[in-house]
Amino acid sequence: MTSEQYQFTSTEEMNNFEDGDTAMELTGYVDAIEGMKELKTHQKRVFKFVLNNGAGKRMRVLLWAGDALKYQSQITMYQVIELTMGTIRDMNLKSPLPPGKDYVLTEYHFQTASTLTCLGDYKKDDSCQDYEEVSLEEIKDKERQRLFESVLNVNNVIFSWAFVKISQNPSDLYAKF
Repeated sequence: MTSEQYQFTSTEEMNNFEDGDTAMELTGYVDAIEGMKELKTHQKRVFKFVLNNGAGKRMRVLLWAGDALKYQSQITMYQVIELTMGTIRDMNLKSPLPPGKDYVLTEYHFQTASTLTCLGDYKKDDSCQDYEEVSLEEIKDKERQRLFESVLNVNNVIFSWAFVKISQNPSDLYAKF
């Protein structure tokens, strides 16, 4: 299904979300999965992903503790998700975002009373891109300082963005997520 077949949250609504808003709703498709992170707080863990409203506006979503474990396996790329009863917080700018994307500067925090409903899969003509598979050995032979954008599967979490820095010194090879 395309965005016309779902009632996605509008760009205007997303732009008007403010820190402290409660009982908020958000509907969009999963555009990126940042994955699970273990914390040294009472929350213990956070699962982050990004919803896109079909018009290119993106918002990071955070699920905490037990909810992170409960829903992690249900969150897949291009899954249309409806969230209710969440809280809006200012974005933590210490957490890097993929470059060149149109994000709102707030985040949706899933709460105890929140609901998450999977509505189906989002189909978009250009949503799937083909990438050439290249080994690290081949990358080392490419020209110096060239950046490769790729889709990586790391620990069963799909990252729709990544950069690999190349230099003449093989020990300088690294991936940044």
